[in-house]
Amino acid sequence: ENAPNAFILGYGEVDTTRTFTWQSKIMKKGYVKYRAVGESDFKTVMATTSIIQHPDCTVSKHSCIIKNFEYGKTYEYQVGAEGNWSDLAKFEVKDKRNNPRKILWAGDEQSWTEGEMNAFRNVFDGIVNDWHSESQNSDIKMSEFDFILDTGDISQNGRRRPEYYWYFDSLQGYNKTKPIMATMGNNDLLEKKFGQCFANFFTNENQWANSVHHYMVGNTEFICLNSNTDYDYVTGQGILTAGGIQYQSTDAFLLAQAQWLDEHLTEVEAREVQPRWVIVFAHLSPFTVGRTKRLQRWVAPVEKHKVDLFLCGHNHAGSRSK
Repeated sequence: ENAPNAFILGYGEVDTTRTFTWQSKIMKKGYVKYRAVGESDFKTVMATTSIIQHPDCTVSKHSCIIKNFEYGKTYEYQVGAEGNWSDLAKFEVKDKRNNPRKILWAGDEQSWTEGEMNAFRNVFDGIVNDWHSESQNSDIKMSEFDFILDTGDISQNGRRRPEYYWYFDSLQGYNKTKPIMATMGNNDLLEKKFGQCFANFFTNENQWANSVHHYMVGNTEFICLNSNTDYDYVTGQGILTAGGIQYQSTDAFLLAQAQWLDEHLTEVEAREVQPRWVIVFAHLSPFTVGRTKRLQRWVAPVEKHKVDLFLCGHNHAGSRSK
């Protein structure tokens, strides 16, 4: 019963870093052991372990960040502890610094029941098994994506832990082989107010706040923002700090993110090697047909630094704009 579950593989700040996040019944320690395919010995790294309280149970969360994987190599790994190791899984570290990345962009899987989650399960199954290619005689292999970018609302209600497990099951093991980089949706909030429960399933390197961080994949800089009314960061209810402080209101928290975005993009523009693309993503957006009024304060830094693309979810419709 202490077997690892709720596993997510992710990128760190660069694509030669991987994050490993999983949960178990109460265990004081957890480890990642890994090796390049062809090597005989495993390297073992201890994870950071914390006790978290879900509404329906208490579990251990294990987080580990491992750097300096080598381009062009495939690694095999297990997570857990002696007597409770996960099955052996593999991931490839591709060098695409001068080549395009293929992103599988998903979002709003939110489902009240496991049956409703079958809608996402069926679509994902069609993608990874290239149903499109078969029906269209296409050379495009939809299954050949490098990572999954999720724009939030993975769950319908952040306090209902089984919804995340339905999501993991729908991924058919790809959560162990492909990085998943997700932002927090409004329905992922605990009681529609607190975002800390979403962080129980993800590890992000050098984050400014939950769902506020950046990472470089190939030649593209990705920036994740938290578009929610997240009372974990608002004085009076907050238990967390963002940038070292709490904020008097949601507006103040969102404005601070705009300042963080401006400062980070200024740093990006000062790099010796510039990214080819800059992509910002959040659950709600100041753009699109469903633009969110309170997020208009984000427009200034996005336009100032000529961000190439802003991806969002929330509105259950499709639109593109330029």
